[in-house]
Amino acid sequence: MAARLVKYEGEDKGHITIGDIDKVVAVYPGLDTLTYLYIGEDYTLSYNVHPEKGTFDYSASGSKSGWGRGNCTEVSGG
Repeated sequence: MAARLVKYEGEDKGHITIGDIDKVVAVYPGLDTLTYLYIGEDYTLSYNVHPEKGTFDYSASGSKSGWGRGNCTEVSGG
């Protein structure tokens, strides 16, 4: 399933859209990464995006438990 990750310009937050999930998240810059983190009532989502490599690592816990890796596609616009 595809995920759409958006970082709000000039802010340390953004949102994640996966299927019917659309959540506001914290976004943390790291060394060559951006981490998108959502902590909810019954699950957490974490995407570590490597923009230069065009890849990501994904993990979730709780009711959405899972993990994975993949490639990113950059899109622009709404």
